[in-house]
Amino acid sequence: MTRNTSHSTLHIGYKEKYLEEAANTKFLGLQCDNHVNFKNHIEQIIPKVSEACHAIRSMDHISNMNTLKSIYYAYFHSVIKYGIIFWGNCSNSQKIFTLQKKIVRIVAGVKPRTSCRSLFKQLEIQPVPCQYILSLMKCIISNQENFQINSSVCNINSRNKHHFHTKCYSVLLSKCILCGIKVFNSLPQSSRITK
Repeated sequence: MTRNTSHSTLHIGYKEKYLEEAANTKFLGLQCDNHVNFKNHIEQIIPKVSEACHAIRSMDHISNMNTLKSIYYAYFHSVIKYGIIFWGNCSNSQKIFTLQKKIVRIVAGVKPRTSCRSLFKQLEIQPVPCQYILSLMKCIISNQENFQINSSVCNINSRNKHHFHTKCYSVLLSKCILCGIKVFNSLPQSSRITK
């Protein structure tokens, strides 16, 4: 449902008991609202990753880089990795990326305004957007037998005949699957991994 769609009330009942519509729900540890938006989930994990930032900052003076990276993976990476395929494309995910850059600067021991591009490579840490894209590609590659190729849907010989066809999927999966297909289709044919 988009923001411009008119809202209709659902009346689902069983044995004279009716379910109430919830504005926000938690499913398998992911907070999701009735518009399939994960803004609340991101707001929920920000305090957790902020604590990771504080822990790394407090250990900075007494630990080496390997120890700080271990703290990063234990307290930050483990939290953001879960469900990133669903919430990684939300506009609020930028807040998580900002905290990640702050942590990377602390681990590398550089000034707060230093560019992080080379620091991510140096520390061998994937930025949040890259983790999101990687999780999409893993999902598409491991489930590619479930997707149709354009040439099987339409007999026109086009340059995109080997791309996956985009079609409607379930409401929850549609965003991540369609984003994954678009990213996968944008890869050069020679670099696509198939089973």
